[in-house]
Amino acid sequence: MKNLRNDSAPHAPALLVAILSLAVSLVACGSVTPDVAEDALPCAIERIVVENCQECHGASPEYGAPMALTRASLFRERSVSSAAHSVGDMVLQRIASDTDPMPPPPRARLQQHQRDALAAWIHSGAPAGESCSVQPPKPVVPTLACDVNVTAQPSEPFVVPAGAADRLVCYGVDLKNAAKRHVVGFAPRVDNAVVLHHASLLLADAPLSTTPQDCPDNAGMAAWRVVYGWAPGAGAMELPDDVGFAADAGAQFVVQLHYVNTTDQPQADSSGFGLCSTDELRSFDADIMAFGTHEISIPAHGKADVRCTVQVPPNGATTKLFSAFPHMHRLGQSMSTRVLAQGGAVDIGSVENWNFDYQSWQQIDHVLTPGEVVETKCAWKNPHSYGVGFGPSTDDEMCYSFVMYYPRIEDPSWHWLFPALYSECGK
Repeated sequence: MKNLRNDSAPHAPALLVAILSLAVSLVACGSVTPDVAEDALPCAIERIVVENCQECHGASPEYGAPMALTRASLFRERSVSSAAHSVGDMVLQRIASDTDPMPPPPRARLQQHQRDALAAWIHSGAPAGESCSVQPPKPVVPTLACDVNVTAQPSEPFVVPAGAADRLVCYGVDLKNAAKRHVVGFAPRVDNAVVLHHASLLLADAPLSTTPQDCPDNAGMAAWRVVYGWAPGAGAMELPDDVGFAADAGAQFVVQLHYVNTTDQPQADSSGFGLCSTDELRSFDADIMAFGTHEISIPAHGKADVRCTVQVPPNGATTKLFSAFPHMHRLGQSMSTRVLAQGGAVDIGSVENWNFDYQSWQQIDHVLTPGEVVETKCAWKNPHSYGVGFGPSTDDEMCYSFVMYYPRIEDPSWHWLFPALYSECGK
């Protein structure tokens, strides 16, 4: 332990129940004016798919989803992830999976009668039927109660090439503030959800062009400080009443955007953030520290897990932890971060079944004191024929829990990555 530096097919009965349930639901749909489109989803199936899948798998798939689930024939097509299976087969696998479920957490799992109805329909060849014309749910736009008076957006859209699998793009934001201000609220401004996978707001040490461009390499980004991150699943965030992220005079922010374009057309995007900023300074400056590790080595066709601990030094600072954003990449399986306190372990950010496509901030509440030990566990599964290690690309892996805290540690020798850099890891 190191101190932080201080300088599958249903059974017959279930199938029968599912078919009966499907028939009853189809009759029930008769009260709605049917849309007898040749390729329509049958009413009962349509209700399940619209309410649980089409937030991402709509007519124009969003957030990197590879296909739409809006017509019956689409379920009979070959899967892009497994050519030996149909899309319908893969749907059944994902809704039954405990490690990679759909809908992804924190969305509720499908109820058993919904799974049975989908299985009965798909196993019967996914035939078209009479639609109820179920309207998809309106997208939830993250909003803030505080006054959004700063818009972080690029000077021009970035055009994401067709088929771009993993593109990191950055642009600068100058707050043009002559004196210190506090940023107290963050809300994503998603322009093109078809290609935007996640977005981060960082505080930079020097100005960056407001024209979006490929991000610098790791060395170029080393001095940047994470302020906020968004991915599908995360909403807007307002800080506690007495806390704000300090934006000193001349502060320069950077918006980092991660794009995945699965379409065959270029896609333009101008995503960013809306910020609540105030010159009425609050009592405490907030900051982020990262628990976890860089010691990641996942063998080809294998699994890996690490357990890392780091101790707050006896002469270290006492801090209040109030929000956490666990983060891994595509091979992640599970992650947890806990304080090993005398009265028992305190969870400060965990995801039992990791889903890279759905990440969110978790509210936590712990006063971290000198001498306490923080433990982070990460587990991965690698289906590839090559090994994978730590890195910023989604083809690499990470094990970070970004934790918001206050008051900000002011020691000039401190860096927000120290908890991860000085952790000690083992199995």
